[in-house]
Amino acid sequence: MLIKTNIMKHCFTCGSDKTYRNQWPRGLCKKCYNKFTNPKRIRVWFKKKVIMLKENPRIGVCSRCGKTNCKTDIHHIVYHDDDPLKDTIELCTPCHKHIHHSK
Repeated sequence: MLIKTNIMKHCFTCGSDKTYRNQWPRGLCKKCYNKFTNPKRIRVWFKKKVIMLKENPRIGVCSRCGKTNCKTDIHHIVYHDDDPLKDTIELCTPCHKHIHHSK
């Protein structure tokens, strides 16, 4: 006989105590799981936190070398807490690494 048990855990994202089965990956509560798996939302890391955007800020063109149709990163020239996309440029991965390692 299989008995399903609920286990109290802390949600990895929001930190709340939620009762849920072991089916949710990476220790997420159901609310956070649905938020992060929503295909209409774009996840972006900002100051070691994940923020959700309704539109993708990337266009796929590096601002430094002009490479197109490549994986790009959003580089913050200056961080702004009120607007995470203010003062940002889009860079391909090699250019982004070069900027960080040249400082």
